[in-house]
Amino acid sequence: NPMSNMHAQKAQSIYAETFSDRVALSIARVQDLGSKLRQKQLVNGPWHLPADAPACCTSDICMQLQQVARIINSRNALDGKRDAFFVQQDGYDTHNNNLPRLKSLLDDLDQGLKCFSDELKAQGMWKNTTVLVASDFGRSLTSNGLGTDHGWGGNYMVLGGAVKGSQILGEHPNDLTDESPINIGRGRVLPTVPWDSVWNAVAQWMGVDDTRIKDVLPNLSKFPQQKVIKKADLFVS
Repeated sequence: NPMSNMHAQKAQSIYAETFSDRVALSIARVQDLGSKLRQKQLVNGPWHLPADAPACCTSDICMQLQQVARIINSRNALDGKRDAFFVQQDGYDTHNNNLPRLKSLLDDLDQGLKCFSDELKAQGMWKNTTVLVASDFGRSLTSNGLGTDHGWGGNYMVLGGAVKGSQILGEHPNDLTDESPINIGRGRVLPTVPWDSVWNAVAQWMGVDDTRIKDVLPNLSKFPQQKVIKKADLFVS
């Protein structure tokens, strides 16, 4: 094919040859992945809701989660042992139209996670799966007149078959006024638990030895131990 013919040309530069080899390998891996995914169908079939309701996967985040579920279902063919996936939902930078936009986004996320968890339960893999829902920044508690501005602290969700659900870890602020010691102005709230702390529990659950945690989370030691979430706090034994 044209791509193979293009990479068959030898370059004079070792850098160009290395780049060409990496691109060719990436193409081959994508083709291999596609071939193996076509050999295995989702247990629940293409995601959908009852006929009188909208299709489950009309949103981009739901389609991404469906692709992750397909890869998990093909784990044996792909020789998957302990995989990590990243999906992304854009649109939360709600400087205006905050409430309607936020509701629409969270509805899409809720629906996608429902389809994802149902499929993983059908595959018998839900107890081996942890989903961490996070944002790269929080939002301000106060309005800018039309929506919210960039904040700092926020809420994050963890779900999965091995997760101890129905609990809040960390400290819920007892004062959200302007006089609150964690309000640094304009409704921007300081985090009460370090981000590394959440990953500490997840890393332990994934099998990272305690002696290697510092390699995975080099900043964790800078925080008090009482602020660090442990595997036993977040997961069932």
